[in-house]
Amino acid sequence: MSKIRLLQIAFYSEWAINTFFASLRDPEIAQKFKLIGVSGLEKNLPRAVSSLSRAIAYREALVPSYVSEEKKERVRAQIKTANELLNGLKNGEIKYFSVSELAKIGGEVREYADMLVIHSSNPCHLDYMVWGSRNGLDVLVEKPTVTVLDKNGRASREKLDRLICLNNVNSHRIIMNAEHYAYKQSTMLFYKNLEQMLGGRKIRRVIGEVLEIDEPNHPRTQHTLSRENETGILTDTGVHLLDFISRLGGRAVPKNVKFDSYPGYDVETYAEVKYDIQPLDGHFAPGATAEIRVGKFIDRTIFPTNTESKFVKFEFDETDAEGNPLYVQVNLNNGGVVEKTKSGERVIHDAYPASKNEYVNILRAVDDARTRGKMTGIITPIKDSITTLTGLVNTYELMDKVRDRISVYRNPLAVAPVHISY
Repeated sequence: MSKIRLLQIAFYSEWAINTFFASLRDPEIAQKFKLIGVSGLEKNLPRAVSSLSRAIAYREALVPSYVSEEKKERVRAQIKTANELLNGLKNGEIKYFSVSELAKIGGEVREYADMLVIHSSNPCHLDYMVWGSRNGLDVLVEKPTVTVLDKNGRASREKLDRLICLNNVNSHRIIMNAEHYAYKQSTMLFYKNLEQMLGGRKIRRVIGEVLEIDEPNHPRTQHTLSRENETGILTDTGVHLLDFISRLGGRAVPKNVKFDSYPGYDVETYAEVKYDIQPLDGHFAPGATAEIRVGKFIDRTIFPTNTESKFVKFEFDETDAEGNPLYVQVNLNNGGVVEKTKSGERVIHDAYPASKNEYVNILRAVDDARTRGKMTGIITPIKDSITTLTGLVNTYELMDKVRDRISVYRNPLAVAPVHISY
């Protein structure tokens, strides 16, 4: 069987270099997929090579500044991946397409590629998805599938409505969300054991947190969380937690939202949201609820901590002898899944064949869906993204209306956002 040919958008984006291109070295993935080309805003190949060379030089200059050997090794791995891509462009093994060239090629792109992989800035996702699907390509797009904020930081349904139309018109094509939290080892282990752990019980409450340490002056962070990128912390991180609810057959309806913004940021960088969950299938109990907390810069809050928190906890409609709910907790940091049963807590360990590189797991799911006709694994179809994004835009609309701002951060010297466009 011939390999699935990939055409990638935004070739020197940080996430693409960190994970996607590295995943193509995996022996199993290398047998099934081939990167045939990349695309960017650069007008021609020499400019693309120059841009990538600068990105490599920037990373090389960073290495000595890190104290942690682990971080140094991580950046060295990125440099290795970027150099492999650079060599492929130089020797012609990987073709370069400017954005203007892609627009002219149109349907002829099927002569080169089978699937479009999108790593552009968030506001551009939808336009590339429309272009790819109209020209006969399957599409794999980074989260968020589309943005639901406008350039003024207000809720906007415009792109979501277009996504719904795209899904209706192109339902025969594979349009997948590369939602990497769904393809973490712990998440895949959770879904593999889901029916056994549920045991006919219903979920009555979901508690989720993704609280991270980050550098507020880092250009990548400043661009990611900005009105220009139409992305706040709920769009960037909250989607991970809401996607669990959507994938389990629930619809999150916001009833309360509180937020704060780190000084110098023009979108929320911390949020607490309470939801009612409308059951769409059999996994949620009537009256189920959810509470999520997402935030950056947690080492710079009024009550700072150096310990990140990343988990999703599902409480059941069954209790132990003391009346405490039984639950399953997916730990998104260490890959573990903890189940509290009537006999006590236990960590579920399993030799589940999942890679630490989420893109390896994502591409395995793509292979199942595209070449075997099997929707196996933790497939993330656009219909689930639409449910998640509907809950998200409703959250932002409530936020616009209530404006319940809380004080989370200390008051350091304000940073001036640096906007980077791609």
